[in-house]
Amino acid sequence: MDLLHFFGEGMEFTDLHFRGEYWEIRPERSDLAGRNIYSVPRHIELPFLDPHWIVRSDGRREIGPNAVLVAGSRTYEGFARSLGELAGKIWEAPRLNKLRLFLNRDFLRLAGEEWMSSLSSAAMVRRVRKFLPDLRAGDLLRRGTAGIRSSAVDREGRFVKEAIVRTAYRSFHVTNYNSPGATGAPAYSAHLLGLIRESGCLEGLKRRASPVNAFWDYGKVSEFVS
Repeated sequence: MDLLHFFGEGMEFTDLHFRGEYWEIRPERSDLAGRNIYSVPRHIELPFLDPHWIVRSDGRREIGPNAVLVAGSRTYEGFARSLGELAGKIWEAPRLNKLRLFLNRDFLRLAGEEWMSSLSSAAMVRRVRKFLPDLRAGDLLRRGTAGIRSSAVDREGRFVKEAIVRTAYRSFHVTNYNSPGATGAPAYSAHLLGLIRESGCLEGLKRRASPVNAFWDYGKVSEFVS
């Protein structure tokens, strides 16, 4: 969102950052489930996921993620890396979006619950025991994988569910798309290429001769998408 605002686009939106944390399960308790278990979110209008049981490629088991509200997109510990980061997020325009959201009691309650599952392994386990009743707080070994996603908030104080696609000066922006798997999908890539072509951002490539056997040939790719 910061980059989009730098180009003068999407000024009606702000964003909030959420750190998704996993807890690693002790190896001797890995037999609780042999496959991934995904739970259905209870609040689809808010970016809070109910935790999952995840089997990693190396065999480790983890539970998570939560969605801990933090001040910055690189705040991997605590609530803010500095007072400057926190103040910058609070005063970042547009401020009315955030104010309206923070008047939402459901959002505040859920945000508090997410922080509890970060501070307390027992709080996280209580959530997971809804589908794995044999799990105990002592089964959690350490904090595992963590990542931060940013969710756009509109002028009404509501989270924007769809991707925001905007064209700026010699640039094309896709923001508020929180799924790496979806953004990396060939079908979505082809859709984006079609939008970029229509915007005129790739006109310069048409005049540039492509080397023989080049990986990227605008004409061929554009024809394929068409």
